[in-house]
Amino acid sequence: MAKQWKSKRIPGARRSSRRTRAVRTRREKRAGNSGNLYTVGSWVLLAVMFVGIFYLVFRVLPRVDITVIPESRDLIIEDTVVLSSENEISDNMDNVLLVSRVSTVGKVGGSFDATGEKDIGNKARGTVTFYNGTGLTYDLPVDGELETIDGIIFKVNRNISIPPASVSPQGEIVPGSVSAEIIAVNPGSDSNIKPQKIFIKDVSPDKQNIIYAMNDETFEGGTSEKVTVVSQEDIDEARDKLRESLTRSVIMEMQQELDNDKIVLTETLELRDEVFRAGVELEDEVKEFDYELSAKAEALVVSEDVLNDLLLDMAYKKISPEEQLLSKTPDRRELRDINKDATGNVRVTVYAVWSVGQPVNIESLRKKILGLKEADARRVLFQDPGVTDVRFDWSFTVLKRIPKVESRVTMELGSSG
Repeated sequence: MAKQWKSKRIPGARRSSRRTRAVRTRREKRAGNSGNLYTVGSWVLLAVMFVGIFYLVFRVLPRVDITVIPESRDLIIEDTVVLSSENEISDNMDNVLLVSRVSTVGKVGGSFDATGEKDIGNKARGTVTFYNGTGLTYDLPVDGELETIDGIIFKVNRNISIPPASVSPQGEIVPGSVSAEIIAVNPGSDSNIKPQKIFIKDVSPDKQNIIYAMNDETFEGGTSEKVTVVSQEDIDEARDKLRESLTRSVIMEMQQELDNDKIVLTETLELRDEVFRAGVELEDEVKEFDYELSAKAEALVVSEDVLNDLLLDMAYKKISPEEQLLSKTPDRRELRDINKDATGNVRVTVYAVWSVGQPVNIESLRKKILGLKEADARRVLFQDPGVTDVRFDWSFTVLKRIPKVESRVTMELGSSG
């Protein structure tokens, strides 16, 4: 008979296992509850962030700058203004600006290209026979000039006396003659002339056919060799460029030394005591050359606010009550015809151009378009008969809808230019 094994139960083991399962179950329930709470908190946080972003994007950040362009015309002002450096200005003087004078010494230099051309080849020369068909001796001094029909110039290298004409035994007039060498004034192969009549430049036109020269053989020796040299045009151009450069330089220097509300009237600037220095002479054979200018610069200074206020007053006197200026400063401003009068004051013609438009009620239009899309806002604005165009400049927006908050909407008048 087989032996049967009996299991032995350990006291308390079953009870311990139940207790473990119960603890594990309670822990799992607590973990599940915590997970649910974490998930809900995350969704709430995301919702708050989304609302915040939505508020920023659609309520706080969006803004638009609107330029309303009314029907307009150009107002041109051209009037005389007195620039006075006196501390006291008479009340009976119109259009007077109080100015001060500033000065400085400046120096500029630069390299410039030489563009002149010079022929350093050889000059043609040859022997000619001078003829004189008059009854008097004709004296041709040294360096006296002769010219061919093609404009080639020659000179004699000594004093020439051409004897007068004589009468032959047969009663014919025989011109006086003498031979001498002549040399071309300019080098080049063009001076290798063929036999022809050569006219004496100092002989009057009515006698050039009876007092003249002839060459019996073709001249030789004229050759061309062109090189680049400094021309007078190169020097003049360099001086103009240096003056422009120095003017810009001293204006910047003067302006930096002034208070913020002061400006240099550039049109009044004058360069005095100019000194030009160059390392070359006229017709020197070079490709480029250095040139330098030093001078004293003087100019008048004025308060820009005062100048603009004067121009503003002048403009208001020219427009009708139904019109308005589209800006506080002119679109263009120039000083012309600068002259000093007997008292030492400077009189100038001020030329200014303003944009003048029909009246447009900006504040009323702004209230009408709050909250509208761009297309709808454009239609509303164009309903005003004085509006000809509108420009929108959006910032931090996606939908291009006019913010409902007035402070986020900037509107101003502008010109079509």
